[in-house]
Formats: sequence, C-alpha cells, structure tokens
Amino acid sequence: MANIFTDFIRVYPHPGQGISETAAQWIAWMLIGPQGSRHVPVHIRRGPQGGYADVQYGSSGSPSIVDFCRDYIGTGPYAAIWARHFNEGGTQDVIWQDDVNDGPRRFCRYGLDEVRVVAADEGRLPACVADADGGPPRTPGEPWRRDPDGSWRRRVAGSYRAGNDRSAEVGADATPATVPPEPEPADRALATPTTPNLFGDEPTRVDPPWLASLTEGRSGAALVDWYHR
Repeated sequence: MANIFTDFIRVYPHPGQGISETAAQWIAWMLIGPQGSRHVPVHIRRGPQGGYADVQYGSSGSPSIVDFCRDYIGTGPYAAIWARHFNEGGTQDVIWQDDVNDGPRRFCRYGLDEVRVVAADEGRLPACVADADGGPPRTPGEPWRRDPDGSWRRRVAGSYRAGNDRSAEVGADATPATVPPEPEPADRALATPTTPNLFGDEPTRVDPPWLASLTEGRSGAALVDWYHR
C-alpha cells in the first residue's frame, strides 16, 4: 500500500491579477485529479482580494502536481507555487517552491509563542515545570502560570520541526475533484491547521532546547500544547 501524502499548496497569481473563487476551485480540481483526495480532508481558501489560493488534500503520489507545475506556473497563468508536504513514511514536513521535482526545498520549521502543559498527576506540578525542590518553577523569562482548568502555561518564543499528517477517516470530505468545496474566507483558519501528535515521532530541532524536555516520558506531563498566536 502506498504511503499517504498530505499536501498544502499555495498558488500566487501574477502581479496585478487575482484568483477568483471559480479559479480556486479549478486549481483544486487540477491538483487533486479525478481520483480525489486520499485520506486527507479537502479544504480551499482564498487570500484577500484573491491574492493567493490554498488547497489542502491527500496526493498519494498523484502526478497531477507535476503537470500543474509544468503547465501553469511561471510562464503559465500563475506566478508561483509553494507547498508543504508530509510523507507518512517520514518524520518532518518539507517546503518546496515552484517545481515539485527540481525546485528549492527545505524542512519546515514551525514557530510557537506559548506552551501549555497538563500534568499526568492532576494534583502535582509536572516535573518539567517545577524546580528541583518540587516547588513553583524558577526559570528565566516569564513564569509558568496556573490556569483554572489545572493546566500550566508560559509565554516563550521558540520553534521546532515536525510532521503534520492530516490523514483521517474523512468520508465525504475526501472530495473528488469533480465536486471541489467552495473556498473558505481568507480570515478563517483552515479546519485542520495542526494535527495532534498522539502516536507519531517527537518534534525535532527544538529551539530553545529545554522545550524538548516537555515531551519526554519522564517530564510528568500528560499533554503538551505548543501554540502560535
């Protein structure tokens, strides 16, 4: 069985032009192909004034993206394409630009500005946020604060690399390209902006490094959420 590929595609028009709702649906139709999205919910979003079109889908190694880059990007009707790609056989998202085969690419780095920790033992402070004596944490920067729900939060600027596998039991949301959904408003986040890492690989290349200890088995945490905005 082939691996499931999660693709998030952003297409930009040429300067002075825009992408209409109909054009955004057409882009989705061309990318996904007649086989539809494999195990990944389809979402389409237009930027303000049609400044870009976003499409999320499961490509499963479909050649449609190769044809789209060749026929419609650069000298075609659209100026540029960016993509975030995850192969369930790997561990990290990759970002590529302009050409799926020969364009520049790198690992995707995600930013965070706040951390939330839920203790495995509800009545105790998790080891990862406590000091050596088990008391309130004394760490550089902003202190940890207790929320009414019992979790601990802290503002911290950081980043990490990870894989976002959007595969799910999608049912009708695995939309065939013949019936793409209508684009969502630009000011609304996509329905699956992140994916809980319940069974996958640990995030890697974490900065600052002490954040990595939050997800280790001995941290005393039952759940760790890394937030951005």
